[in-house]
Parts: sequence; structure tokens; C-alpha cells
Amino acid sequence: MNCLTIRNRLFIILGVLSVLLFVLQAGAYYAINQMSSGLVSIYEDRVVPMRDLKAVADAYAVTIVDTAHSIRGESLSWAEGKEIILAARQKITETWVAYSRTVMTDEEKDLAGQAQVVMGRANALVERLVQIMSVQDKSELVLLVDRDLYPAINPVSAHISQLVDLQLRVTAQIHTEQVALATLFNNILIISLLVVVVILGMATNIAQSSIVRPLGQMTEAMTAIASGNLHVATPGLGRQDEIGAMADALEVFKSNRAVSE
Repeated sequence: MNCLTIRNRLFIILGVLSVLLFVLQAGAYYAINQMSSGLVSIYEDRVVPMRDLKAVADAYAVTIVDTAHSIRGESLSWAEGKEIILAARQKITETWVAYSRTVMTDEEKDLAGQAQVVMGRANALVERLVQIMSVQDKSELVLLVDRDLYPAINPVSAHISQLVDLQLRVTAQIHTEQVALATLFNNILIISLLVVVVILGMATNIAQSSIVRPLGQMTEAMTAIASGNLHVATPGLGRQDEIGAMADALEVFKSNRAVSE
């Protein structure tokens, strides 16, 4: 280390610290970006789909079923019931299209495909319900409600429940991954901070032994020579750095002064 100049030693120390800080900053950017992406994925691809799936399930199992029973019980007019059913059918279509555009796992794609099959049968029943309401055929409505309504609607609810359960499982998995990433980066940060402390300690030791102490010794020697003591030893002779250059110059000065006296 003595063969390096003080400037080079400082450059090395600052260089190591700069590289370490860059690595920390890059790691922080990566970790924050990954966690941010995870949060976006949880909301856009899991929370929003759960909301949409619930809306679809409610449109079938609550709105359509209740409306059919209300018309049958004559607590709702044919025209009002038809309007509600048409609005529910439109909502189902629009919501399912929006859900289909979200990011899905292979398992989810398979479950969504199965759900779409049973939804096709439920949609056929809804179409029949609309036709019955259009002609206001009470006997056909009673037959549909008693015989066909629940066998067509209940499977949709069951498949939607499977999709909701999947959203919860995937959300838990993403959460676990994000916690693991945060823990990993936290550990890296702690280790890096310890490394910085060690490097700063080394830098302080190097500065003390290579700069502060030699400069103090050099100051004492120069003071002694200025006072006329030409027998004082010149510290730092033989060093290959700035301290060594100062020692060589002081030695020349001491020799010239001894000759002149």
C-alpha cells in the first residue's frame, strides 16, 4: 500500500464506496420496481377481477333469479322485469369481457373456459326468459322458474366461486413473493451498511496512519530544523507517495543548510 500515492489511495476508497452505493441504488430501484409491479398486479389482475366476478355472479344468482320470482309473484310488472333482465344481461356481457382481458394464469384460463360454457347455457335460459316476458306467458314463466332456472344458474355460481378462490390464492402467492423480496433486500441493505462501516473504518485508519500521523511527524521535523536542529531524523524517507516526496525535499533542504553553516 505504501507504493500507492495518497491521491490513489483516496481514489480507491472513494471508488469502492461509489460502486457500493451504485449497487445499493440499483438494488433499491429493482426491489421497489418489483414490489410496485406486484401491487399493480394484485389490484388490476386480482382485486378488480374479483369485483367483476362477483358482479357477474350477482347478476345471475340475484338479479335474474329474483326478478323471475318477482314477476311470477306479480310484485313486478312484465315490462319492469324485462328491463331489469336486459340490463343484467348487458352487465354480464360487458363485465365478463373486461375480466377476460386481465392477465390470467393457465389454471385461470382453464377455469374461465369452463365457466364460459355453463354461462352459455345460463344465457340461453335468460334469452328464453326475455322471450317469455315479451309475450307475457305466465305458464311458461312458472315452468321455467320451477324446472330450469336453478339448474342453469347454480353451475355459474359454482364456477365463479372457483375463479374467486383462485384470485385469492394467486394474491397470497404474490404477497409471499413480495415479502420475500423485501426481506432479501433488507438483508442486503444491512450487510451493505456493515460493509460501508468497515470501509469507512479502514479509510479512517489509512488516513490516520498514512496521512495524519506522517504529516504530524513531518511538521515536528520541519519545526526542529527551522530551530537549528539539523540532526533530527527526516520521517517518511523511502516512501513512494507525497509524504516521501516531502521527506526527500526536506532532506535536501537540511543537507543544503548544513553545508551553508
